[in-house]
Amino acid sequence: MDPYTSTWDEQLVTSIFWAPDAQLIMTIPVQEDVVQVLLAGSLAQTTTIIALLWTWWNAHNKFRVEQTQINTQALGWQTRRTTDEYIEFFGGRKQSQERTVTGWTKPEVGILKINSDGSYNKDTLTGGWGYIIRDHEGDVVVTAAGRLHHVHDALQAEVEACIRAIYKAHELGIGNMVMETDASTLVSAIKTSRYDLASNGNLFQKIKAFASLNFISFDIVHCPRACNKVVDALAMHGSKMVLAPQAVWSGLAGLASTFAQGLVAVDYGWRGD
Repeated sequence: MDPYTSTWDEQLVTSIFWAPDAQLIMTIPVQEDVVQVLLAGSLAQTTTIIALLWTWWNAHNKFRVEQTQINTQALGWQTRRTTDEYIEFFGGRKQSQERTVTGWTKPEVGILKINSDGSYNKDTLTGGWGYIIRDHEGDVVVTAAGRLHHVHDALQAEVEACIRAIYKAHELGIGNMVMETDASTLVSAIKTSRYDLASNGNLFQKIKAFASLNFISFDIVHCPRACNKVVDALAMHGSKMVLAPQAVWSGLAGLASTFAQGLVAVDYGWRGD
């Protein structure tokens, strides 16, 4: 639409859409007040509407070219995922300007913090996982890493790492915990039901059910990659493990002989003491 005349920009429309579609679009009356209402909405509202239109148009074109239909549930899930990605990108840039997080921070007294991460190789459909559990003093309780097979996307690797971490926390008798991950989609999937019908939906529901039944308090939060360097390295290490599918190290002493010791030491510089 031409912002000065409030009419369709014919040159722009015809350059984007096929001729029959372009002609049809330009017959639609342009209501300036509707556009103003759309632009006056919140970031989430406006982004959701735009994402829905974009997803619907892609599905429409896919059907015309490949005769492939998309069901309503998949359309809704793709819209929500696109909305989250847009908001994370545009909102994240503003947040990064306001506050710069430089490293890991210790949890409150009585709470243990778990950081987890996954790695993914799309060429081999393999990956790795890693996690570290630390107490309110920043002392290492346990770390672990392992290799994954038959991984269909990066998010699955993140989920697998999270599952293994909370299973270990339960095994150790931990009652109060907070989980940190640099995968914002994973956080949204655990805190809401919007991804329950996605490809990893059964795993998301598995985490939520397990956490609800086995912990006194459980929270999962997003953190920048700067706070997740240890587990990022552990996940990469796990992806290369061949002789053994996984390894678990108890405390800092157990980790001392591994490559991750230096990264943990760097984190100690940000313990807030």
